[in-house]
Amino acid sequence: MIVPVMISLSGDFTDSTDSEPFRYYNNTRVYAIYPRYGPKDGGTVVQVWGDNFLNYDDNFRCNFGSKSVRAVFKSSTYLTCKAPFSDNTNKPITFSVSLNKQQQSRDMIDYWYYSQPILAKLDPNYGPEDGGNEIMLMGSNLHPFIDETVINNANDTFCIFSDLNVKVPARLINSTRMACVAPATFDGISVTGVDLTLNNQNYTDDDVPYYYYKPPKIYDMQPRDGPTKGGTHIRIFANEFKRNRHILCVFDGVKTRASLISSSEIECLSPKWP
Repeated sequence: MIVPVMISLSGDFTDSTDSEPFRYYNNTRVYAIYPRYGPKDGGTVVQVWGDNFLNYDDNFRCNFGSKSVRAVFKSSTYLTCKAPFSDNTNKPITFSVSLNKQQQSRDMIDYWYYSQPILAKLDPNYGPEDGGNEIMLMGSNLHPFIDETVINNANDTFCIFSDLNVKVPARLINSTRMACVAPATFDGISVTGVDLTLNNQNYTDDDVPYYYYKPPKIYDMQPRDGPTKGGTHIRIFANEFKRNRHILCVFDGVKTRASLISSSEIECLSPKWP
């Protein structure tokens, strides 16, 4: 509703010669935002759903605590805005919408900031080209809400294999470790950078390398027999052995550590059977 606004110095408005329009609008409501969290450096695009949004240009604002940023009008029930920088991490910040830079929505909606995660290492940092092996990601600030009961970002935590442009879910463990399963590579890509996100939007830029290899194919083994007490030194010949500490042999489910002899030869010790 638009009403005229007039002024008077005499109190009876006989001296009023003009007026200006003033518009009343229904109270703005906010029902949900996504994501509900982002890095303290800001830049997260927050989607907002509610009612009675009006496009009042620079007066149309999102408020993150005491900080205000311009909102982008999409419809009367949907808007977006970018979270500003904040020094307040791991605690709720009141989120609201304003149409006139004064009155704000009063719904109980919180936004959370977290310190920027850092990815330092992958273990292992290699795997078969068909993928499927679990990788441990190690770094810092990987689980900012581990002690919180009212906020949980587990479903928004992902690893991205950037050269493949493939995103996979990550499993949070603690503030320094998370895990994800490597996807299969394609088009001959043998190395890819890996990064992570805690809000399904803002990724680290550490680009830690992960290497793919062709699984070894056995073409000979000597000897092929040994006693049930175990202890037989077995030479296995194959292609594409890589130098690492994870090479194992498995005898019908029983694992033994292997020694690398060359890029085409390893040695295993047969276990006791059965």
